[in-house]
Amino acid sequence: MTKYQSKKGAEFSRIFNKYLREQGLSCADVCRKTGISKGLISNYYRGLCAPTAANLQLIAKAFGVPVSDLMVSKDDVDRAGLEQKIQRIYSQLPPEKQEEALNYLEYLKSQSDKSKK
Repeated sequence: MTKYQSKKGAEFSRIFNKYLREQGLSCADVCRKTGISKGLISNYYRGLCAPTAANLQLIAKAFGVPVSDLMVSKDDVDRAGLEQKIQRIYSQLPPEKQEEALNYLEYLKSQSDKSKK
């Protein structure tokens, strides 16, 4: 499995779990509605892999949503990876440096907002 594939699985898991929560469904419910094995649904739930196109269609039908709502783009994966990296680095900083980092990010955002005007 490549790094991209594992990140894709993690990002699909985020989307999959969001729909489970919103619709009050369990993994077992999705298994019954789709015919996909418990083991594979568990892998999607835990982010170990992303579904094939055929399984993606079955899952979309089970949730009653278009397939596009469940699809993960490379940009989504890259953004999720970047957010995880930022969180990891931030959590390793001492508290006073965390505050300094947040202040700097707020400064960068304000500069970005000014340049948009």
